[in-house]
Amino acid sequence: MTGTPPVRLTTVVSEAGEHLLGTQDLTAELCLEESGAVAVAVRFRWREERRPSDALLAAAARLLDATRLEPVTDTGRHELVLCQRAPAPAGSVR
Repeated sequence: MTGTPPVRLTTVVSEAGEHLLGTQDLTAELCLEESGAVAVAVRFRWREERRPSDALLAAAARLLDATRLEPVTDTGRHELVLCQRAPAPAGSVR
């Protein structure tokens, strides 16, 4: 990834991480997701009621290809997924 896509992802991930810093059991996972196109994704997971601000979620939706705030899972953890498409077609990145 070159140009503005990684800058956008890095900026949003940094802001989300700053907002969630200190929450119980906070983790961040960098991964590739494949659903027709390859996307670089960062998955934040945490406990507690804190959630990213509406302003952050709106900015993420505007700047990134996909943003999902998942409901609390059966493990009691929240999940925020931030995705930016990679330029390679699915199947070509391993």
